[in-house]
Amino acid sequence: MATHSYSRTNLGQLSVAMAIFALVFLANGCAPVVPQISGSAYYIDCAKGDDANPGTSASRAWRTLEKVNNTTFSPGDGIFFRRGTTCPGALQPQGSGEDGQPITIGAYGRGLRPIIDGGGNEAAFLLFNQQYWHIQDIELTGGTVFGIHITGDETGGTLNHFLLTNLVIHDVYGVEVESKVTGLVVLSSGGENNTLNDVVVDNVTAYNTNQWGGIVIAGLAGDYRLDPPVLSTNITVRNSTVHDVYGDGIVLWGVQNGLIETSVAYETGLQPSPATIGTPSSIWTWMCHDCTVQYNESYSAHSPGVDGGAYDVDWGTENNLYQYNYGHDTDSYCFSVFGAGGLTTSNAVIRYNVCKNNGLESGQAVSAGAMFLSTWNGGSLDGVQIYNNTFYWDPPSVASFLVNQATFTGTRPNFFKNNIVFSTTSWMISTNTKLALDYNLYWYPGYRQTAWLYGDGVYTSFNDYQNGSAQDIHSLFADPMLNDPTYHEVGRPLTGFTLLEGSPAIDAGTDMGDMGRRDFFGNPIPFGSAYDIGAHEWHDK
Repeated sequence: MATHSYSRTNLGQLSVAMAIFALVFLANGCAPVVPQISGSAYYIDCAKGDDANPGTSASRAWRTLEKVNNTTFSPGDGIFFRRGTTCPGALQPQGSGEDGQPITIGAYGRGLRPIIDGGGNEAAFLLFNQQYWHIQDIELTGGTVFGIHITGDETGGTLNHFLLTNLVIHDVYGVEVESKVTGLVVLSSGGENNTLNDVVVDNVTAYNTNQWGGIVIAGLAGDYRLDPPVLSTNITVRNSTVHDVYGDGIVLWGVQNGLIETSVAYETGLQPSPATIGTPSSIWTWMCHDCTVQYNESYSAHSPGVDGGAYDVDWGTENNLYQYNYGHDTDSYCFSVFGAGGLTTSNAVIRYNVCKNNGLESGQAVSAGAMFLSTWNGGSLDGVQIYNNTFYWDPPSVASFLVNQATFTGTRPNFFKNNIVFSTTSWMISTNTKLALDYNLYWYPGYRQTAWLYGDGVYTSFNDYQNGSAQDIHSLFADPMLNDPTYHEVGRPLTGFTLLEGSPAIDAGTDMGDMGRRDFFGNPIPFGSAYDIGAHEWHDK
């Protein structure tokens, strides 16, 4: 083993070296840390700056938002607020970036995010008929209608490229909510032919408002009855959290090619009764074409009237895929598919999701169940595929977990297959004859006769239902043998709702073709001789 000895001289030299290193480290640590930009950088220190300064260095920073708002920024510029400071007022910078040269808003220095306090202004932050902006690393509070509002008017055309990342937006409180296009983070079309393109909302936390929504992308330009409608394009919300809002959690309205993923919404729909402008749900899409909702969690969804569900494929949607989501502890449904407005909702796929403790409000449990299909005002459904989901249905009143009262049209398949339904109440399904059911596994462990309502038929046993309806011919009525089926905690289940070895669900499903590559828990599918029933594909060790 090597040995080392240090003389007093060695130790003195080492101490000097360490002191120099510490000074360099501290000097660098106090220096502005800003994103890389291609244009000019402007610094704002709302505690110690001076608007008479040029603003082009941290040592000669501006002081007020008024100075920022009266400046027109150029492509590639950056606007950086000192961390640990609060800037009162509304932030409304001018100018637009260009493709590859966005204007960036961010933070410099060390410490907590800088705060923009919108106070009694309508919005804490507004962009109007502007494009190519990156907004990151700041906190916004206040505003009476909006936290962040990005919009335009009929002269704006298509507004391109907005990246909102690592933001906190909260406490937007104003007068009684008057529009669904209000709330914490709102990006909206402002007129005929005014749309948004290339929007990413990533790692945003939005909470506390008596306005409508948490994260609202309202991209429809003009009349929804246009064929085709004018939609905003390429919209993504991911890694974000919304809670304590009067209305909706995270929504995409009027979007082509949309994605909501790896996000959480809870304590939504807190507007007191009676409802004033509508009824909310937690995470949903409307007039959304080619949209995917996946890997999300929704819970504590409320409503002053109907709705109050976890996930909603609403009317006017086309080619929507909802997969790998967890919905629990909601006043109403876990999933709904709706048709209305004289439009047909087409090709809705709901697969590999887990639902628990839905229908906590007794009236909603009866009218909507955990899986709700409904149409009104001339709407219809064409192509609803519900497969490989796991439902634990435990309502406070006797109610069917599946409620289907929809009008169907067209030639696309409409079915409910490969699903596990564990019900603590004896009513199982209530559906018209337009929905095909098979290869499911149902279980009710109680002592009452089960009730199956299919078309005009009412059946009081599973065998009678199979024989009388000619549905669920390959389905089972048996204990699915689930691991921890009563789990409904916050956080996606890791082992809850998985199949135990020997479960009758193993290899008992059917192949629907193009079912994806994984189950809810990330296991590759299929495993064994056939697909399993439910959201878990069992694998031996």
